[in-house]
Amino acid sequence: MQPTKSLNGKYILPHYFLIVNILNMITLSTSQSVKINLSPIPEEQKTGTYVGNVASASSISRVITQAEFSTLRFDFADPSDKQTHLFSINGRSGALFTQTLIDRETLCEDMQECTIRFDITASSDLTDFLRLVEVSINITDINDNMPSFNTDDITIDIPENNALGITKPLPSAVDRDNGENSVQTYALLDPAEPFSLNVERRLNNKFTLSLVVNSALDREKQDRYTLLLTASDGGTQPLTGTLTVHINVTDLNDNSPVFTQQEYAYSVVETAGVGEVLGRLSATDKDAGKNADIRYSLIFAAKDSRGR
Repeated sequence: MQPTKSLNGKYILPHYFLIVNILNMITLSTSQSVKINLSPIPEEQKTGTYVGNVASASSISRVITQAEFSTLRFDFADPSDKQTHLFSINGRSGALFTQTLIDRETLCEDMQECTIRFDITASSDLTDFLRLVEVSINITDINDNMPSFNTDDITIDIPENNALGITKPLPSAVDRDNGENSVQTYALLDPAEPFSLNVERRLNNKFTLSLVVNSALDREKQDRYTLLLTASDGGTQPLTGTLTVHINVTDLNDNSPVFTQQEYAYSVVETAGVGEVLGRLSATDKDAGKNADIRYSLIFAAKDSRGR
C-alpha cells in the first residue's frame, strides 16, 4: 500500500501499516529472551566457585559464528540487584562464579526451595546481536546449623501423688536447615525414670512434645528431678541440641504432724506462778511450706469415773 497525498501536499501513511510494525517489534523482542536453569550449587561455597556458563547453557555459543561470539559482552542487566552481588561473570566467556559465601538460610528463611533469579545481557560490540538471558540457580542446603531450643533450661512443677500418665508440654527445637538436615528425632537421656517422652510429628514436619509421668511421685522421698532432652537432625553427621528440664515435685498436705515423743509428763508445784514454764514439747511435719506449719493447742480430756 502506497502513502496517499493529502490536500496540503503532505503524505499520509496508512494506519494499519504502523500496527504491523509494532507487532514485528514485539515479536523481535520476545525472540531475544531465553530462560536457563544452571546446575544447583550447595550453600557456603568458597568465593570463586564455578557455577556455570551462560553462553553454553543458553546455546548462544552454538547459534552464532566464533567470530561473532568473540565480539560478545556478558553483563548483569541490573547491577544494583542484590542477587547479582552474589556472583561475578566473565564478560567475554559468560562463565559465572560465586563472589561471596552464600548462606541459604539468610536468603530463603523458612522456604523449602531457595532459587536465585537474575538477568544477564549478551550484546555484540560490532553487530546488532542482543540476548536477554533469565538465569535461575537453586541453592541447596548443607547441614550447617544445630538444632536449638529457645532457652537452656526450663522448670516444671508436678504435684506429688499425681495420677499415672499425666503429661506436661515441652518446647520443641528449631533448626534453620532444610529437609533431612532439620530436626528429625527427640530423646530423653537416661536416667529418665519415672518419666518418658511422647513425640507427635505433624504433617508440616513440626513436632509436639510432652513429658509423661509414669508413676506417682512422693515429694517426701524425692522433691526434684533433672532430665536432659535432646533434639537431633538427620544430617550425615547429625548435630544435636539439648534442653535441661528441672522437675519440682510440689507438696500436698498428705502428712500429719508427729510429736517427738508419744507422751509428755510434767510436775508442777502448787506455788508455781502464772506463766511459769513447765516444760517443752515439739512436733514435726514432713510436708513443706504452709502444709508444714504447726499450731499447738491443749484439749482437755473428759473426767473419768474417779473425777480425774
